Order: sequence, then C-alpha cells, then structure tokens
Amino acid sequence: MNELALFAGYGGGILGGILLGWRTVCAVEIDDKARQRLIARQDDGSLQPFPIWDDVSTRILNMAITYEELVARQEENRAAFGRMLLNWRRTNGWTQYTACSWAEEAGFEAISYGNLSVIEQGKAGELRQKAFRQLGEINRRIAEKDWGPVKSQAIKEKLRGAIPLGDDEYPAWTPLEIWACYCGLREVPEAFRTTPRFGTRQAQPD
Repeated sequence: MNELALFAGYGGGILGGILLGWRTVCAVEIDDKARQRLIARQDDGSLQPFPIWDDVSTRILNMAITYEELVARQEENRAAFGRMLLNWRRTNGWTQYTACSWAEEAGFEAISYGNLSVIEQGKAGELRQKAFRQLGEINRRIAEKDWGPVKSQAIKEKLRGAIPLGDDEYPAWTPLEIWACYCGLREVPEAFRTTPRFGTRQAQPD
C-alpha cells in the first residue's frame, strides 16, 4: 500500500507503516526541525527517499490533485529520470557496462549495469540511497577528471571528453540533486532531454 504521510512529525508513524508493509511516496510536515529529522533518517537509511513538503494547505489543497494523480506523477518523474540517465550515457558514448568497468579498474563502487538498465527503463521502483551515492560518485569523478588508476585504453577513451550530469545552477550534480530529479523536484537538464544516436558523442576538450 502506498502512503501519503500528512503531519508526518519525526517519522514515527512512517516507521510504523513500514512494519505494516506500507510505502511512503510523500510526506508533509510544517515544522522545520521535524523535516530535518526526516531527511536525516533518509540519509542514514532508516527511511527510503521520498519528497518532504512543508505546508499541507499549499502543497495538497491548492494543488487539487487526487492521491492517484500524485502516484501517477511519481511514476512519470521516475520514467523521466530513467530517460535522462539513458540520454546522459549515450551522450558520453558509453555502454551500460562502461561505468562498472571503469569502477572495477579504478577501485570505487559504481551502480551495477543491471540496476542501471532497469532504472533507464523506468522499472526500478523505489531506489535506495546507495544508488544516488553511486551515481553521484561517478558524476564527481567525471567533473573533476578523477579517473583513478585506469590502464585500459578503451576505458580511457570513453572517459576522455565525458560530461557530468548538471544544469546551470549546479554544473555537476551531487547525490542530492540527482535524488531531487528522481523525485521530480528538479527538472531534467536541457542537455539530456533528447536521446542521441549511440556513438555520436562530440569530442570535448581535455
């Protein structure tokens, strides 16, 4: 069962819902300290990621949407997020295996190609915090050109000229911006709204 947690407080009711098998898709809490506690519980893994709104009157009543419409929007946001990752990967001329092969050689943890595939298809369901951290680490390394000890010339060629996920405000997204896009709280960057043909990456300066 999906739950829209109104007046969520510090999350005790949400944790109780988890014991009942419920899945929280959104929470509303006006108190700032309580919202910060909910965010902290998402960060430490006690709660799965979900949007946290601050005012039930402006966010729910004035939006005049049904619960079913809210869930539909969530599914649309996740589908758009998956398409963005696909477009980003293809823009860089990467296959689904590139990030994993790079991480294995460089010695860091990356999202698995199987998980990446289902996310791109919009079929992954609720993502754990680990996935956003892994995507954020890949993005950071691209932005900083922190390739690590890579020996494979094929991987080096894929990394050369790769561009990070980002927008005008944040040119290189951290796990927070990536999560916000997944939730629909941040728009897909213009550069990744269309899917390029594979292998058509434009070379970028080193």
